[in-house]
Amino acid sequence: MNPRRSLKAISVVISTLILSASILTITLVALFVSNAVLEQQLDISEFEQAKNSVLTLVDIMEHVAVSPGSAGYVQMNLRTAHPNFINYYGTITVTVGSLPPVLNGITGSLEVGGGRYVGVGSGIEVLVGSDDLIVENAYDPLGYAYVIQQNGAWIVMNHARVRVSDMGVFAFHEGDEIVERNVVRVSFINMTFGAIRVFGTGTLNLVARSNRTMVETYRITGTYLSITVDFTGRPPESLPIQLPLGIGETIVYVVRVDVEISSL
Repeated sequence: MNPRRSLKAISVVISTLILSASILTITLVALFVSNAVLEQQLDISEFEQAKNSVLTLVDIMEHVAVSPGSAGYVQMNLRTAHPNFINYYGTITVTVGSLPPVLNGITGSLEVGGGRYVGVGSGIEVLVGSDDLIVENAYDPLGYAYVIQQNGAWIVMNHARVRVSDMGVFAFHEGDEIVERNVVRVSFINMTFGAIRVFGTGTLNLVARSNRTMVETYRITGTYLSITVDFTGRPPESLPIQLPLGIGETIVYVVRVDVEISSL
């Protein structure tokens, strides 16, 4: 037997084994990288869908708040996203002039965390609304939704504010007399959570239902009016209202709408 031919045969076998091991290693690394990239894309896509779901929920709450007894639902995919339903986000208090608080309520917050591959920049990315305690524009929603990086990427939505609408001067018929008064409307959506069943991953259907609407009326004398809103952990905000010339009374309507979010 020729020793040189034996060595050549062994050399070919070793080379084949080394080549096969290298190809296998490269294949495994490629599979790992591709799987990580796929997981990242899925997490990011799911987080973007969660943003849209929260925005839809804010819009639904605005609509059901003006239609007592109405409801609307939104679907949320939960593969790696994880929602938190916080019943006590804080206490909101509204005072009008020197009156005792005309509104005192507890409001909740919805938080949706993204998967481990989701990351957002520093600071806050506002999706809709504003963090002001007083909203004046009738077209701005009372809901405020934003994205923040805090031990992961989170979508946060709350309704910790009121809308103050100076509706102008109206004529009130009192017997044979007509009295002109200024009218102001203060609106608040009280967001609470009912029974919510989350079974790991899958689809979560959330329904927002307008359960109750309460209206209280106050008559205030004077040519100047100040409305102040306090919220837990926040400095108070005030809105001064100067009545038109010749008007000495204001009718204030305080409207509280209880909207409950639960799962189908």
